[in-house]
Formats: sequence, C-alpha cells, structure tokens
Amino acid sequence: MPGPVIVSVYDDEHKHPANGIKYDLWQINDGDGRVQLKQGTFDENSAPNVLLETDQAYPPGFFEIVLYTKDYFEKINKDLVLNDSRLTLSFGTNGNDHGLFLSINITPTGCSMTL
Repeated sequence: MPGPVIVSVYDDEHKHPANGIKYDLWQINDGDGRVQLKQGTFDENSAPNVLLETDQAYPPGFFEIVLYTKDYFEKINKDLVLNDSRLTLSFGTNGNDHGLFLSINITPTGCSMTL
C-alpha cells in the first residue's frame, strides 16, 4: 500500500519553517483537468505535515501544491511588495510503499523543491 506524502516548507529568507503559509492541493487528472483536494495552513502544530495519504481515495499520480507566498511574506514584512501572489509546484507519486517527503524552500522571489 502506498504511503503518505509529507511536506516541509522552509522560509530561507528568515531561516525558519514557513509556519502560517496557506496552501491548496490539487490532483491533476488525465483529460478531466484539476480537482481540488484540500486547503490548509502549514503550522508548527501540524508537524509532520502529511499532505495526503496515497491510497484508494487518492491514488498515485500527479499533483500540484499552490503556496500563497505573497500573503505569507507581506504578513512578516509590511514594507515588502511582491508581484506574484503564489507559487505553483507540480509533483508526482508512483505508489511506492514508503511514502514521499517533499521539501520546499521559499524566498520572496522564488523557491526550490526536493522530492
């Protein structure tokens, strides 16, 4: 049985976890478009952040996570003005038994991701 997809979002600008950042999770379906699976907020009380359990309800496949970085960074620094309001990151799962760990590092102008 496939395992969980665990996500960590780290704020490289301020050198700490990006607690309080909001996200949307979407599943990408062949020919059917996108289906929103959940909305939420990463915070210290939800660690480890299990984004989803790939199983019968959410089979392995392609997903997108949308991070609302503008809201997050402007809440920390009121003088910061950002043009882009969100980051959209795509990833896939292949049904492995041990699950996946998705590590996302964000800055006000970009991000990096390791799966």
